[in-house]
Amino acid sequence: LKTRLVNQVDDNAHKMLTPSDWMTTRQMETGVTIADDWKTWRASVRTQAKAMKTAINAVTTITDVPGLYVVYATASDGTKTSVSSGHLWHWPKNPDEA
Repeated sequence: LKTRLVNQVDDNAHKMLTPSDWMTTRQMETGVTIADDWKTWRASVRTQAKAMKTAINAVTTITDVPGLYVVYATASDGTKTSVSSGHLWHWPKNPDEA
């Protein structure tokens, strides 16, 4: 289970970063700098993925697994609020979504 969860984290991080990989390629090839907000976001995705994998690997029993997940409640106005502070699947929004 832990291996599967770690692989899912890696897959999600990869899928999130792939659409902006062209910025890194452009910087390497042409010297056009990546905007700071994108650099910060890309680093935050990698940092969050590392935190998720650390939390997964720290679990010692199957009964601890539900505590890994962030739980949200939806208010009447449609906004979501975290009601449980797990690590899994709480990804930062990219600069275009923020």
